[in-house]
Amino acid sequence: MPPSPWMIGRFDDMEWGVFGADYVFNTVPARIIKATDLAGMKEGALYMELASAPGGCNPADCPQGCMHIYENGIPGRVSPLAAAKAMAECIYRHTGVI
Repeated sequence: MPPSPWMIGRFDDMEWGVFGADYVFNTVPARIIKATDLAGMKEGALYMELASAPGGCNPADCPQGCMHIYENGIPGRVSPLAAAKAMAECIYRHTGVI
């Protein structure tokens, strides 16, 4: 059975988790997402880094045409409800859509 798009995948095989994605949110403070994984994102996709340093990917690995936003450490800096609101505001600020 193929993995559910809502499940957490194995860290050594993240491509299925970002392939064809419009939005990718990372909260894992380790480089678990490789350039080959990111290459499958949709044109114009948004990658939002929420983890503390070093983050989940190398920003230079994000494909041309995809937006990479750093909001490092949001979950650790604020409460869960406030973090959700902060993420929504950040997406709106950078894309104009929610």
